[in-house]
Amino acid sequence: ECEEYPIQTLTATALAPQGAHIVWYDAPVGGNEITNPTLSIPGSKTYYAASRSDQTFCESNNRVPVTLTIIQAPPAPTASNQSICEDNIPPTLYATAVVPNNTALVWYDAAVGGNTVNSPSWNQFGSITFYAETVDLNTGCVSVVRTPVTLTIQAPATVSVGGDIAVCETEQYVEVSGTATNASMVEWTTNGSGFFDDPNSETTLYYFTQDDIINGTVELCLTANAISPCTDSPTECLTLTITPTPHAFAGNNDIVCENESYYFADAWASEYSTIEWSTLGDGSFDDPADEHPVYTPGPSDIAAGSVEICLTANPKTGCSAPDVDCMVLTIAIEPTVDAEVSSVELDCGNYDENAGEWLPVEMNVTTTGNIGDVQWTTDGDGYFDDPGVLNAVYHLGLADIWKGDINICVVVTGIGDCLYADTACLTVYVPQQLIYYDKDAWWGLSSYLDPDLTTVPEIMDPMVLIPGSQYLVTMIDKQGKYFWPEPLNPTNTIGDWNPVGYKIKTKNTPACLPIYGDSLTDQTFVVNGAFTFLPVLTNVPVNINDLFGSHVNEILLIFDWPTGDLWTQVASDFDVLMPGRAYLLVNRNAGNSYTVEFPDFDPTAPHIFPQTKDDMTVVNSPWNKVENTSQPHIIMFAEEALYNLEPGDVIGVFDDANTCYGAAEYQGADSFFKLIAMGDNPLTEKTDGFVQGDAMKFRLYRQRTGETFEITFEYDDTYPSSDGLYAVNGVSRVIAVNTGITVIEEVNNSYNVNVFPNPAVNIVNIVSDYEMRRIVMVNHIGQTVYSTETRGRNLQLDVSVFSPGMYILRIRAADGTIVMKRLSVK
Repeated sequence: ECEEYPIQTLTATALAPQGAHIVWYDAPVGGNEITNPTLSIPGSKTYYAASRSDQTFCESNNRVPVTLTIIQAPPAPTASNQSICEDNIPPTLYATAVVPNNTALVWYDAAVGGNTVNSPSWNQFGSITFYAETVDLNTGCVSVVRTPVTLTIQAPATVSVGGDIAVCETEQYVEVSGTATNASMVEWTTNGSGFFDDPNSETTLYYFTQDDIINGTVELCLTANAISPCTDSPTECLTLTITPTPHAFAGNNDIVCENESYYFADAWASEYSTIEWSTLGDGSFDDPADEHPVYTPGPSDIAAGSVEICLTANPKTGCSAPDVDCMVLTIAIEPTVDAEVSSVELDCGNYDENAGEWLPVEMNVTTTGNIGDVQWTTDGDGYFDDPGVLNAVYHLGLADIWKGDINICVVVTGIGDCLYADTACLTVYVPQQLIYYDKDAWWGLSSYLDPDLTTVPEIMDPMVLIPGSQYLVTMIDKQGKYFWPEPLNPTNTIGDWNPVGYKIKTKNTPACLPIYGDSLTDQTFVVNGAFTFLPVLTNVPVNINDLFGSHVNEILLIFDWPTGDLWTQVASDFDVLMPGRAYLLVNRNAGNSYTVEFPDFDPTAPHIFPQTKDDMTVVNSPWNKVENTSQPHIIMFAEEALYNLEPGDVIGVFDDANTCYGAAEYQGADSFFKLIAMGDNPLTEKTDGFVQGDAMKFRLYRQRTGETFEITFEYDDTYPSSDGLYAVNGVSRVIAVNTGITVIEEVNNSYNVNVFPNPAVNIVNIVSDYEMRRIVMVNHIGQTVYSTETRGRNLQLDVSVFSPGMYILRIRAADGTIVMKRLSVK
């Protein structure tokens, strides 16, 4: 076969007889066995075939030769491409090639296959390719490849960019577009300092710079690079003119006084063809085409307080957008200022109880016109957060508080150069005492001030406010005189206010009573009679023992109406008297009279002290709810009278109709137990308590079992009320509680405690079968006369130092159990 491309592979073949197969060798005799008798290069190769039996493996005596031949192809023709540059009628080009001797040349129109071409020639712009093949005249073999010959007639390059263009400087870039023919590539160039988005594109964007804008014109050129064999690269340019934009400045915002004209001295414009002033107001220009006109505001301008005025600079050729700048001309109207109220009266809502100080006072004023500077002043010693703002905040000084009235003024001036001014003043009234009521109840009331007002209705007016009274139900003094504001014609039998204690009933709380005045110069109070309403004539809390000193033994008790709290020498719920309150004080001897002096007035003390508890203890009983009528009969209990009670027991006091008018729950041996029987409120039509002289009956409710028992009391005859009859502000002391409950003869029978000798004169032995930790000895009026910590089961006690009489020994075991024993001392 003739050589092909790519070169082929020839394989030797032979046919063996039946029952045998072919075996190939590289020699007719001997030689090597060949497994793959092939040829894949030009030339010849002979292989030798033998038959081999499939059973005996014996081979034929002779080998048959088989020759494989690949005839080498002639070389491809030698040829060159032809190209010329021609801008007129193109000539005819002929393809040529050279082949070896004894070969022939054949032309085709394709590299493989295709059609033969007898006369390969070209006479048009562009290119055509013919393919030359060599034919061996002896073997008929052809060249394995054909030689391409390209004939090209190339037209020269041309370029065009059109006319010059202009652009406004605000555009930042301009689009340029050219055309090029017969070009291998195009390129834009410039003598400016800008740049092209794509310099090798016929249509592109040119971004000009500030330098270009300053120069005003830029040359932009497009070059077309020729296609070989042409060599000329023509260039064409255009001129870009950058037109500056107009600029207008109407001037900064400014102010003109009411009824005056305004001259635009600071206005200017540049790079414009024409200028024009305009406004939406109703004023007028003397020349709207002048850079510096005069504007006279119209009535609507003045009513609005300002007007916007604009200057328009129209562009020169090349730019389409005008430049407009506006300024606001404020017409300064004469300012006025008025306080929303002529005075501000402070009360509890203006006081921070936790911080113990007055809250800042915000100044509220209304204004008209145009306000420039603001300046607040005061005749007090306080200060403003910022005295230069309209709604200034004022902090009271110490002198302000006790002066009571502070004059505060504000001055406002006009804006700009308009010399206007106006002033407004108000007075802040500061009460020197605030008394706060947080629930509807009976309260004790007093003041540490010599009030500016004199009569009770005047001072109590903040608690009344409206016909029928907003907060105050009634007000009573020790003598029973009263101020009753609820009727449409209020009644006042008290008359003028005095530095004494009063009792008041409140409603619709919370409520606040502000009192104005100077601190009392006389802070003494005379205590006399069986009872009194004790005032607090100072503005700081007062310790009861410190206040009464040696007279404290003359006090039977002090009672707080709204809480039901009680103070006695033996035990108490409180030990401090609070400013603004008054308390029921009951003396041991109605004939005694003595004077107490309250501590000095402290000007820095809070006006309201944090509230203490103001709720009566909740009693868990099956009886009706008791109303606090402020008519108490107070029943106290000696410690020995309670030894047979257990925690949770409730004692109630009843009238003949079995209505409960007082109840108290026993909390345990360490608690202060008292029972308050409420009397009938004479100011109400209903019966809500005992009447003077009513017999009081008592019951015990044991919560643990749910049982109720009738009980009777044995009274201490040294106390004012020992007959079991109700008395207003009466005081009784119970020394024994008699009941049919059999289990209360001993508090705890599981403990064996012996006290001997009993009665005793000198030494008493206390022996227990459990370890004792504390022993307390209490006399017949409930006073602790001896107390000691102990560790052990026996103790000796010297009683020779104690007055003869009956005592209670209160013995605490290690596990907390209390055992009570009576002891008689001779």
